[in-house]
Amino acid sequence: MPPRDDVPVPLTIIGGFLGSGKTTLLNRLLAEPRGQRFAVIVNDFGAITIDDKLITSHEGQTIALANGCVCCTIGDNFLRTLLDALKMTPTPDHIVVEASGVADPARIADIASIEKDLRLDGVIVLADASQLIAQMADSRLADTIERQVDSADLVLLNKTDLADEAALRACRGWIANRRQHLFIYDVVQANAPFELLFGMDMAPDHSSSSHKPHHIPFETLSFTSDQVVSAHSLENELRALSPHIIRAKGILQTSPSEWSLLQMVGARIEWAKTPEPADAVSQLVVIGPTPLPNTSALQAALSSATP
Repeated sequence: MPPRDDVPVPLTIIGGFLGSGKTTLLNRLLAEPRGQRFAVIVNDFGAITIDDKLITSHEGQTIALANGCVCCTIGDNFLRTLLDALKMTPTPDHIVVEASGVADPARIADIASIEKDLRLDGVIVLADASQLIAQMADSRLADTIERQVDSADLVLLNKTDLADEAALRACRGWIANRRQHLFIYDVVQANAPFELLFGMDMAPDHSSSSHKPHHIPFETLSFTSDQVVSAHSLENELRALSPHIIRAKGILQTSPSEWSLLQMVGARIEWAKTPEPADAVSQLVVIGPTPLPNTSALQAALSSATP
């Protein structure tokens, strides 16, 4: 069965070294999926905490949950497990893969570029603020962690309650030196805002103020335009605002006869053709930490009539 009328299913990869908090993040996701049907692919069920009352069936390598989510273990062949998830009925709204603690998430992300029914939504890497600097000093671990950070669209600096301010500065400094424009988000118990991790809706004035992360609140801005938008100019303005903007999503008229879907996560921006919306108005939603920088240039790019 093709995914949702041939619309690619978004794929999110969660990486990070052993003990960084990946499973804690997945447990949060499975407990509160916010109305999304997630297919979560893990190495094994052992560390996943699933309330027995939530389980509707458990067959071999698959657990079906009452909230519409499905949790699958990776069998002998990861690609086969992923393709089986795409064939589920109903098709998942989103697929999340937990990479092993020593894996390079970029290798999993490569699959999205060759599988037409998948679209890479983001690579999220967790780092343990209480251990990162010591881990990087260990030559046996450093290469693996470097590869993980190199593949990330967003880093969750987890366990910040277990590190002092000097250690947090050192962690942020190391990550920033390696990836200058990579956004780093402080969290405790992997408690990050849902919208930052798994995409965002297009509702104006959308807010997640009730789910503020540790230390860093965030805000969402919505823009509309009745002009043909210059994709090139808009992309340049979004890149200029990175890493202050973590995510952006828009349905935009990019030529007199064409509408495009914009997806931005971290510094990565993707465009795809999309049907004209019912109101025939371009809309862009951006999300980032408070306060967002001056967005007048972004508004100007949206108002441009030059495709």
